[in-house]
Amino acid sequence: MKTQMRIILALLLAVLFTLPLLAACSDPEAPGGDTTSPIAATDGETVEETTADPFAGVNFNDTDFTFLAWKQSIVEYFGDDSKGDMIESAVFKRNSIVETKLGVKLDFIVEAGNSSTFKTFCEAANTNISAGAHAYDALACYSRAASLLMVNGSLANLYDVDYLNFDNDWWPESLVKLNTIGDALYFASGDIASSLLYQMMFLGLNNDKAKEYNISGIQELALEGGWTLDKMFEIINGVYVDKTGGATPRDPTNTYGLYVIAHPVLDVFYLGAGTSGRLGVLDASECPPTFGVTPETFTAVIAGGRDAVFRASENAEDDPERGAKDLAAAGFSARDLLVAISAS
Repeated sequence: MKTQMRIILALLLAVLFTLPLLAACSDPEAPGGDTTSPIAATDGETVEETTADPFAGVNFNDTDFTFLAWKQSIVEYFGDDSKGDMIESAVFKRNSIVETKLGVKLDFIVEAGNSSTFKTFCEAANTNISAGAHAYDALACYSRAASLLMVNGSLANLYDVDYLNFDNDWWPESLVKLNTIGDALYFASGDIASSLLYQMMFLGLNNDKAKEYNISGIQELALEGGWTLDKMFEIINGVYVDKTGGATPRDPTNTYGLYVIAHPVLDVFYLGAGTSGRLGVLDASECPPTFGVTPETFTAVIAGGRDAVFRASENAEDDPERGAKDLAAAGFSARDLLVAISAS
């Protein structure tokens, strides 16, 4: 029978991602369930590095372990080994390893819970707690949802939970320290969630462009650990291609460098009047639920303000100074993207 818990644990998927990591590394023949891996000694010999498995000998005898999990746009919880998809198969095998190693049955109840719907997610959790149903053992949720649940007193202190050792490497020390309130930790996040990997970015080298702009040595810099943002901007600033033979050095057809946006995460502002402005309002309001972005990511500014959405405000449509003030009041800056809409 499933152990009933008075307060839900908010692990933000960390337990699920930690357990398979340990399971995948464990050596079933090693005494005490230790994990071993060869490392090179300074004298050229190979020695064994041993890491204790905190879950050695743990078996919950086919106990159900239920997550209340927030719906995301990527594979995160279930996985399907029959689709032939690498990520789907990896998630499925991860869950299977955890279930076999710990003697549990993982179950995920998925609710909407992104930046626009996290309050609904919290209501689902709190309703269950208030009713004494204790249907969930852990939450896999958006960080803002965890914060709200913590304030409501719905979360347990993770420092009091067996088997969780936040000194282990997969718990980011800075994040654990930041989330600790007094002597309590109510939510945490590991460092191997697929959502984290999904959002990673990389820089690729275009060899043809590098050759065109007489840039060399980038691969060597990267291999030697010398490729940094400062080095990238230094190379960019040095790019110049004279396409006019020196006749007009400031000719716009010449190449004076590569324009780079140093702040890649932009907020988008729609600006319009009348029907154009209303289309901006419509699109901005639909982006959060459609793409899972925060409401602040897309902002609509319509001439005449909120009232102009429902009633024409002809005088405001021909006032450029007011338009600039409305944009500034909405928080627009030089790092944001402005989309001016004109419809007829």
